[in-house]
Amino acid sequence: MSEIMNTQGFFVGREYKKDGQKKDGSTYKLYKFKFKPYMDSEKGFTFSVFEPMSNKNQNAIQPNELKEGQYYRISYTESEFNLPDGTPAKSKTAIGFYSADPNASPSDQRAESRSVIQVTDEQFNEFKEKYAKLCKEKGTKPNVAQMLGLCIATYAGDKVEAIKNKCEEALR
Repeated sequence: MSEIMNTQGFFVGREYKKDGQKKDGSTYKLYKFKFKPYMDSEKGFTFSVFEPMSNKNQNAIQPNELKEGQYYRISYTESEFNLPDGTPAKSKTAIGFYSADPNASPSDQRAESRSVIQVTDEQFNEFKEKYAKLCKEKGTKPNVAQMLGLCIATYAGDKVEAIKNKCEEALR
């Protein structure tokens, strides 16, 4: 399976490309959806979109529900292929559209959409102080990966227990 990537942009329109038929006999319509990073941007970017979408995510907005001028997070996959003349090319196929905040950074959008824990500033500051004290006591240098892992274990241990067990097993 292809890696799922995310980006954001303002929806500026769609262009019908063709009708097709899947191997199972069902039909689809292929569109090119157009987006811009900013509404006043000269440059834009496009995605292939198949309708109906095979994405079963209930939080996803259906392609026919996108409104021009609205900002969206787009989940997509990339695939490589050769043009008729043999030149390699890449295709980006959208697999999901989600509401997004145009004022948030792309990393904020991804973090918000995948958040498994909520930690207040007060909780984090308390955790940060305990982590720094622990590192000092153990004589270890603080590092982001360890701090993140401990924070997750502290505030969402029950939500990540299965992953933790797999990690422990892999390190045996």
